[in-house]
Amino acid sequence: MRSLYKPNSVNRYPKFFLRNGTILLSIILLTACLDDYGYSRENLEPPQDGDDNMEDPSGIPNALSSDLKILPENTNYFEYKGLPMVLFGSQGTQGHGIIYRPYELDKDRIKQVAKHANHIYLTILPDDANRETGWEGLHSKIKTPHDQGEWAHLTKIAQWAHEYDVIVHMFPWSYKWNYTKHDWSGSDFIYSRDSSEWDKVVTNGLTKLDLHKLAIDRIVGATWEYPNVVYNFMWEYNVRKYHGQDADGSFHRWWVNRMKEKGTEINPDVSHLFSIKYGEEHPRETNADFIIEEDGNGFFHNHSHHVALAHKVPLVFIASDYVFADNNFTGWSDVKHSPRSRENGQNSVHNITPDDVRAMITEGFHPAENWHNSSPDALEYYLQARWYMENISSWNNEPGDEISEGNLPEFTPSERPQLINPDNHVDGRNGEGYSVIYRHPEGLPPAQAEVWIDVNEDGRFDPIPANDERFTMDAYGSDYKKGVVYTITAPAGKRYIFRFADANWNPPVSGDLILGNVAGISYEAF
Repeated sequence: MRSLYKPNSVNRYPKFFLRNGTILLSIILLTACLDDYGYSRENLEPPQDGDDNMEDPSGIPNALSSDLKILPENTNYFEYKGLPMVLFGSQGTQGHGIIYRPYELDKDRIKQVAKHANHIYLTILPDDANRETGWEGLHSKIKTPHDQGEWAHLTKIAQWAHEYDVIVHMFPWSYKWNYTKHDWSGSDFIYSRDSSEWDKVVTNGLTKLDLHKLAIDRIVGATWEYPNVVYNFMWEYNVRKYHGQDADGSFHRWWVNRMKEKGTEINPDVSHLFSIKYGEEHPRETNADFIIEEDGNGFFHNHSHHVALAHKVPLVFIASDYVFADNNFTGWSDVKHSPRSRENGQNSVHNITPDDVRAMITEGFHPAENWHNSSPDALEYYLQARWYMENISSWNNEPGDEISEGNLPEFTPSERPQLINPDNHVDGRNGEGYSVIYRHPEGLPPAQAEVWIDVNEDGRFDPIPANDERFTMDAYGSDYKKGVVYTITAPAGKRYIFRFADANWNPPVSGDLILGNVAGISYEAF
């Protein structure tokens, strides 16, 4: 029996015990091996949920690690669990909005998201914390201890998402709701660094600053130890910034620093990224790491497009409405990188297509479903495009030659391959021998057949092939329906992960030698 979470000597990867004292046990199903190649059939139990009531015998919660970071080789992209990551946002279910609320999310919905994508958005405080309530109502919502009630459920959401390699982008407040006026005239919860608002008592002897600190304590306490969480101060914060509130960005910098300070008190070995809505200045001006957009209307279709790209940070969409859908904005002719035309009016629904996905990612954007939901083909293409992008051979100039020259695969419906553990191997390895059986139901050969090995043990897999942590495996056989054996001799005793794709850049199904849920892609390694 093998846990999906394996600590190592440098304490950089997920530990067996989770912070709330639970244990997650998973067993990998090793399916039928090929008799023709001398391999016997092994049958183990399929992955199962662990016992939520089991306690960490040390009594001390162990931190999760493997932080989400900006990819060093190319700062347009991310790195997660030591591997390149491209964010593909998902609504998870048809007919659901792009922004979740905590009470809407359970483990099954997160699993649904993970089938095609790896990124969701969550408003931390439900509508009743922002709607028709004043400072007292806000205080009542955030004074509950972080390990109780809705805050405890927020911890569960972060935990479930971590289990399925889903990045959760959390933001705590509406930028429109005014707590003093009880209306939607614009937030009065941000203000200039030198403003008297810092010391203004608003409820129960507490100032606005006190409420900020209390909310930060709750948010950090509930989610900090899950590095798949990204924080955003307030949705469309820059709208308020340009209206004169926090014009110099000092309040936002204070907020980020306060989050990090409180998080360090919980566990200094975990870090988080912070995002901000596009505001033309570089995100670092307000201590943020990358840019988010609801649907690209802030920069995709106007002159700001090139300004945003010049920042060399990830540009991530929550949804893809305005870019390709039927919305009333001016300047569509300024969209230089899409052949898509549009109709006037608001009644037509344009589901995003695989071509739209290609248009976005070839320009360096991390795409998402649109408000009206993506077509099934587009959802399937997310897997193909994402797997291709995360395994390209050169990261130094992407988005650049490797994808712009047509190598990014067109969408082609096909079944996904499977990797099988050979006889006398444990997790595809026997000493210095790495071996897998690649099988494709349609007989398609692989476009990629590699094992990545953390040779220098720095806690990450170097994506640049010349740096010798990517090993191309040798094929023995030619019948891909029946199964072809891929082997290589490489350094043992290191962390490793198999990276295969079929001719259409479909990744293998999960299970067997690709960890994760049945439909999604895992970033965990052996």
